[in-house]
Amino acid sequence: MATLDYQSEEKVYAFETAEIRGTLRPGNEFPHHGLTHLVHKATGVEFVHPLYAILNLYRFMHHDPAGATGMDSDLGNPRQGERDVQADDNSVTLRWALQDPTHPEMAIRYEIAEPATIDMTVTVTPNASARDFEALLACYFDPIHVPHVYLARDKFELEDEPGRFADEPELASVVVNPIFRGGVLAYPRDEDAVGISVDGRWRDIARFSPVRRYKLPVCFQADHQQHVAAVLMSRPEDCFAVSSGYDSPDARDRFHKHNPLYLSLFGGTLEPGVARTARARLVVTELDEDLSQPLKHYAAFLEETAGA
Repeated sequence: MATLDYQSEEKVYAFETAEIRGTLRPGNEFPHHGLTHLVHKATGVEFVHPLYAILNLYRFMHHDPAGATGMDSDLGNPRQGERDVQADDNSVTLRWALQDPTHPEMAIRYEIAEPATIDMTVTVTPNASARDFEALLACYFDPIHVPHVYLARDKFELEDEPGRFADEPELASVVVNPIFRGGVLAYPRDEDAVGISVDGRWRDIARFSPVRRYKLPVCFQADHQQHVAAVLMSRPEDCFAVSSGYDSPDARDRFHKHNPLYLSLFGGTLEPGVARTARARLVVTELDEDLSQPLKHYAAFLEETAGA
């Protein structure tokens, strides 16, 4: 059974299951809330970036009708502010105090489950209408790991057999290319989602470059020497884009050095007083030669959260 124990000196919850152990920080002390350690016990592989965290809500953004961009257009920074913390045997819930009457009320719940799963539930209740609302879930991994995504195929891919692979996700290992180097690669869910990351909300913060559509909102960071991965996933109705950095031989490259995976949660217009919930899951798994395990874990996630 998963265990959870608060360490008062470090201000973190230490957790352990049959296959993983780690620490979860509930407060706003750097590197802010989220997982600050995540270790696969059998191999000793550490997934979390030594300076940052994973499963961390970075910002709430929206399309500002007044035309504000960048940080002037956000609806709150969950990395800051006071929050109430409640914990039980295997979960931690954070509820933020409202900092601005126009910002949404927010809560997140982390649940540790056997044998190697962390479930995350994000609930927001708007106090004002918010168009193209985005809660960016940030995960920063140790740069030794290699990011992978599942991309959609389309009729333009094969000239001789249009649409032949339309229903099959294409697994891609993300590696540096001078065409996009220096920015975040965004894989939108659909055409409506393409423009959200380039509407000005991330100006002066980072360059988000939309590329191919995702087929499934699943991505993972792999240690190919130890044959183990951390798999991040959400549901299509909850996640309008997956984003990543890339593998690079240049240790100075920002998006190799930070090695991020992001999920853009929610989307659409939020109405005042109407609560919405998005779900995400992180699973640590061993990998076979075909890298088949991530999609098996995703199928289980969809089955378990159907109708929730």
